Amino acid sequence: MRAIIHIGTERTGGHLIQQALKNEASALAASGVHLCKTGLAADNRPLASAFASDEFCDEFMRQGGIDDIELRGIWRKAYLGALDHEIATAAEYAHTFLISSDQLHTKLT
Repeated sequence: MRAIIHIGTERTGGHLIQQALKNEASALAASGVHLCKTGLAADNRPLASAFASDEFCDEFMRQGGIDDIELRGIWRKAYLGALDHEIATAAEYAHTFLISSDQLHTKLT
């Protein structure tokens, strides 16, 4: 399976792309493209936080009550486990796994 990762910069219309992808998820699936759902919404906001350092605590984590290192480790393990499961399941019917997250650009660079 191949992966397509759209890393748009914030405030450049990425949410419009993400909403269009979400609206067309069925058509994408019919053509063998799986749109990532583990991110809770079309913007895959948790993805950037999952790959940030243990010391990193952003607004997403604070709002979710994931505000200490131990909780972030527990959350990260659960989130990445769910993402791994989604990828493995999608590989059974899709040739492409698609993720769109403008947060990856600003949180990981």
